[in-house]
Amino acid sequence: MHCNGDVAGAGAHFLNFRHFYKTGIISYGLMEETIIIGGGIAGLACAKELFKNNASFKLISVNIGGRITTSEDGKINYSAYIVSRYYKNFKKFVRLTRPIRIIRDCKFHYKKESYDVNYFDLFSHPLTIFKTIIIFLKFRREYRLFQKDCCVMSQKEAIKRRKVMFSLLKMNSKQFLKKNKLESIHQKYVSQYGNSIGFKNHHNSKLLGGFIGADLLLSGPKEFIFQKEKLITPFEKNIVNDKIIEIKRVKGGYKLKSSKKIYSCKNLVVATPIWVSNKLLKLNLNLKTINVDMIHLNGKIKKGFEKRFNLFNPKEIVSVIAKQADGSFLVFYEGRLKLGLYFNDYKIIKKISFKPALTTAQKFIESKLAKNLFLIGDYNISSVEDSYLTGVYAANQIIKEIN
Repeated sequence: MHCNGDVAGAGAHFLNFRHFYKTGIISYGLMEETIIIGGGIAGLACAKELFKNNASFKLISVNIGGRITTSEDGKINYSAYIVSRYYKNFKKFVRLTRPIRIIRDCKFHYKKESYDVNYFDLFSHPLTIFKTIIIFLKFRREYRLFQKDCCVMSQKEAIKRRKVMFSLLKMNSKQFLKKNKLESIHQKYVSQYGNSIGFKNHHNSKLLGGFIGADLLLSGPKEFIFQKEKLITPFEKNIVNDKIIEIKRVKGGYKLKSSKKIYSCKNLVVATPIWVSNKLLKLNLNLKTINVDMIHLNGKIKKGFEKRFNLFNPKEIVSVIAKQADGSFLVFYEGRLKLGLYFNDYKIIKKISFKPALTTAQKFIESKLAKNLFLIGDYNISSVEDSYLTGVYAANQIIKEIN
């Protein structure tokens, strides 16, 4: 094997569908050993591991790269934006560019007030801050072990082995903040950071997500350029440009239907966004979605917004205004945006609506849903590295069965 949560019944929904074909061995042409649906980072990681171990597979997707959406020249990321120095696997396929200094580079905006970090605020409750730092350091140590475990077991299995992470998964952020008298710091700083990473208010979310976001911001984050060709070139012949619209379980494996043809396979890895996977596999998951719009523009920014990153409270229409290395700007928002509030003049380069931008299940989802059926991606933890590791896990499970 190679490598540098809870919906217990999710697989059962899939297994119990009576409308699945009750045929014999699939007779729709050549049966593939493994088919991966989806060309995001999880699907590509799975394909890479299978290829490295000489396993037969096809990857079917209409979009190679998934949520790593970029400008036409590939130099500016429109979605997945930063990587940590701890992204050991994904970092092999990117070129790191500008470092992000979370205090020096950021200006905060709350209602009509704009401000930089005030160190007195951060240490106004020294005892609770100290206790939080201790919890964070324990979490960070466990998180690294968790990621190592995720190469050989599902995220759901791995998190149960980590006491601190598992407790954070069950803990509500609002309760934690109130108990530790951190509500004012959260309001002034943390919520804006959370809004910039996840485009949502983390105040009522599980504390685990907040700690994972903090780990990213405090682990030498840098902007990057995704070197997609470096990852896919070895197995490019295994990629099929197509869109799967239906999955059926049959005797001996799975039958997949697209608008073009029928595919069949023994092992199936579903690496589509969770809202797509939910529909394809009929999992009936309770999903929470977050919509975001993005504008890439050239313009002259107004006084008070000159910092590299302007971070806004989650109640504002704008989440982030980020100045790019070439002098252009990215504006992330949801609602009716008035660009004139932030720019004296501007010219729009590109506008994208991410609907949804993020989707999370209300409970941790198991990766192995049924025999020879795997669900991978960022549905449990919204991190590129963790998504990559789910692909490694699925590939290792398939390779173990083949061998």
